[in-house]
Amino acid sequence: MAKVTKAANYSEAQITSMTAAYKGVDNKKEVAMIAADLGKSVASVRAKLSSLGLYKTAEAAKAGKSTKKADIVAAIAATGIKLSEAEQEGLTKSTSAPLEKILAALTNR
Repeated sequence: MAKVTKAANYSEAQITSMTAAYKGVDNKKEVAMIAADLGKSVASVRAKLSSLGLYKTAEAAKAGKSTKKADIVAAIAATGIKLSEAEQEGLTKSTSAPLEKILAALTNR
């Protein structure tokens, strides 16, 4: 049986250009710009950057930025609202955005 080789979608020059242009600061803009420059789809460029170990998802980029939900719930409880442990645990299952809004309303920020 003959061995089948896969054609390369990206040349070495394209890969070098792509890795130099990608900074990981604004994923959508950067990937769209690179895709336009190379004449490739955004999904293809994102996949290639990911296979090279360079692409970071939006969640990974945001991970270092936000406060933990448990900390927000603790701050809400510290405002004087009497919450049981079960109630606090239930609040931590909510998303951060509404928790931050509740905290802001309680502390008049």
